[in-house]
Amino acid sequence: MQTTISHDDGSTTPIWVIRATQADCDDWNQAEGLSESAGDSVYTPGFYWAVCSPGCIPDSEFFGPFTNEEAAIEGAEEQLNY
Repeated sequence: MQTTISHDDGSTTPIWVIRATQADCDDWNQAEGLSESAGDSVYTPGFYWAVCSPGCIPDSEFFGPFTNEEAAIEGAEEQLNY
């Protein structure tokens, strides 16, 4: 889902919010060479957000996991509000 974060100065930032399954996380971890046994911070299932250009795919890394879509949006608002 694409949504927009509004900032105190009146500007906005579009973000993507996705739900990642265990299979998605396994694919991401494998693609990035991440391993819990190596002490890496690996992706786990949940909701993630990333900055994007309007109507485009994500431009940043994904942040999360969050327990639900609303929590992911709140996390983005906290990190991006300036």
